[in-house]
Amino acid sequence: GEVAAAGNSSVPSDADDLANLSNTVHVACLPAHSTEQMLIDLFTPCGPISYVRVIDQATHCFSFVEFMDAGGAQAALALNGIRVGDQNLKISSTLNQPHVKPYVKRDRNLLRKLSQISSRILSRPSHSRSPTPSP
Repeated sequence: GEVAAAGNSSVPSDADDLANLSNTVHVACLPAHSTEQMLIDLFTPCGPISYVRVIDQATHCFSFVEFMDAGGAQAALALNGIRVGDQNLKISSTLNQPHVKPYVKRDRNLLRKLSQISSRILSRPSHSRSPTPSP
């Protein structure tokens, strides 16, 4: 009973989490203002990509690229040191990275701006709040 339940493959396990991590690479030393599209163009030859996140900070720019499978990540690791713009990229496995998809740390200023824009759009007199447009 219990042993079979513990071995149930539909329940996510630590091994599944590690498998997802092994599909992801951390890309450091990106040129400033790099875009998701730039990374997609660069890494698509390695394999199908399921997720890209660029973190562009004042002093440095880096990214996480998640592939559909570990083969894509392995191919991407082989590009370590490739020159993009005036930078040599440092591509490493995320198995040693603490946060792959850092959704927890949200940019409060950005969220505030998005909230203000949303409320401005919703408060426009011409905006129809009903789900179906009136004839």
